[in-house]
Amino acid sequence: MRLLPALLSLATLTLPPLAPGAAAQSPCGAWTEIPVPMDPTWSRADLKDVSVLASGEAWAVGYARVPFAGSTETVTASMRWRDGQWTILGTPYTAPYAGGANDSLHAVAALSSNDVWAAGERYGDAGGLSVGSWLLVLHWDGTIWNVMDVPAPPRGTGINFSGTRVYDIVAFAPDDVWFAGQWGEPNSVGSVTWRPLAMHWDGNDFTVHDTPTLPQVGPYVVMRQIDASGPDDIWGIADRTTGSTSSPAALHYDGTAWSAVSLPSTGTNVDLDDVVVNAPDDVWIFAHQPWTTNAFAYHWDGTSFTIVSGLPEVESASSVGPGEMYLGLGEVLHFDGTSAAPVAGLAPLATQNGATVIGMDSRDSCLNWAVGRKVGPTGGLVPYAAALVALPQGSVVCAWDEAGSPGCPCANSPAESGVGCANSLDRGAGLTANGTSLVADDAMVFRVRRARPHQPGMLVQGGSRVTVPFKDGILCVGNPTERLEVLQLDAEGAGASTVSVVTAGHVQPGDVRYYQVWYRDPGSASPCSGGSNFTQAVEVSWQ
Repeated sequence: MRLLPALLSLATLTLPPLAPGAAAQSPCGAWTEIPVPMDPTWSRADLKDVSVLASGEAWAVGYARVPFAGSTETVTASMRWRDGQWTILGTPYTAPYAGGANDSLHAVAALSSNDVWAAGERYGDAGGLSVGSWLLVLHWDGTIWNVMDVPAPPRGTGINFSGTRVYDIVAFAPDDVWFAGQWGEPNSVGSVTWRPLAMHWDGNDFTVHDTPTLPQVGPYVVMRQIDASGPDDIWGIADRTTGSTSSPAALHYDGTAWSAVSLPSTGTNVDLDDVVVNAPDDVWIFAHQPWTTNAFAYHWDGTSFTIVSGLPEVESASSVGPGEMYLGLGEVLHFDGTSAAPVAGLAPLATQNGATVIGMDSRDSCLNWAVGRKVGPTGGLVPYAAALVALPQGSVVCAWDEAGSPGCPCANSPAESGVGCANSLDRGAGLTANGTSLVADDAMVFRVRRARPHQPGMLVQGGSRVTVPFKDGILCVGNPTERLEVLQLDAEGAGASTVSVVTAGHVQPGDVRYYQVWYRDPGSASPCSGGSNFTQAVEVSWQ
């Protein structure tokens, strides 16, 4: 999965190169395992992919096994992370007969809270073809998952075949979403030609695009993963579906057509694992030689691929920024383009009940998720998740439980209680930070959520806490007030800002400071708003 909407005013931290074997530290804290609920009707569940929004909301999908008449059937599964917890969401699936469901979601991409795509495969009949595996695409509209009407492969004379599926998604905008996977079509000699699936959603319809017909070593050819720096620079990795292959391939979309790009030969069989696009001249394809410990990467510099050896085998990878990635399989690793080291906070996952990372997503240095599976307390496989995020941590002040100014009361809804006065969207705007007790010169990371989308704002700092009703909110930061950074909120009403607050001119050891975001709210109908609003405030003690 890859999500690429614009997030404006994001200053990304660059971590120093790591010594081989050293634990990777982050100014945001340490990676932490996040408890994941297990539906009591499930006997097993795996999370295959995760997508995170700038607001901190995350979506994960996969599959679950459900007992049926002495056996089990496989059904789709989805979860949403919001306000510090995972919630299981009902996800549609199909079954050609009672107890015969065999559906799975492999990928998810969230553009906003009411625009989320998930895809994989469903087991059943498609357009009069035989029962088997077919494309499954779901869309979340803010309330429910909807099954989308997707193309079915053309039917050839005397040919019944199945096996089409989606493995990955890259989403640029509501009318620009790509799905990668496996596609088959009857050919002139009475059999099936398998080729990588590249299917595009334009806001109204799906279109299956032509892709190169690759040498078919195994039974199928499939595009397993895709990533992109933009709509005219999409990279995919193609492979057979099982075992090893001597003909892995890289595919590239330039905004007009898909083409194959040669990879250096290793002289041995190679499996491709994941692709990360940091920039048009910085593409990484992670690979390994099956049944060996030899893992490596192909690196694209804008002109050609070279081999970077001595890397661990990975199942998934995510880009944090130029030259910085997280890798996952038996553990989570930080990769700086030269060497990889285990992240701080997580022991090797193999020692944590056999946990395996299958999907990863990163927004920036301080907003990262990894999902997969682990062995549960009763011996069955259960969902696994770990995160490095700037989570809310105590010391949140001015939580809007006070009344507003006369005639302009604050309005808390039960779901958003304690996070802000109602703005023009009838919701409170929150502010969180990556810590409440920091050393001067530490990087302070602030996150805004649930504010008015696409509006400018200011991150301000003050030396005192006040509780002053003002406009439709509560002014929390007292004088002297200092503007630290101008923000631009995204489509989620969210913004991320990495601010290095240094001692000189800002804080001294022992200082306590209060931080708040003031943002424009032109949609408010309140006569008190004046077109402005406020998030809650955060208190930080500087050591």
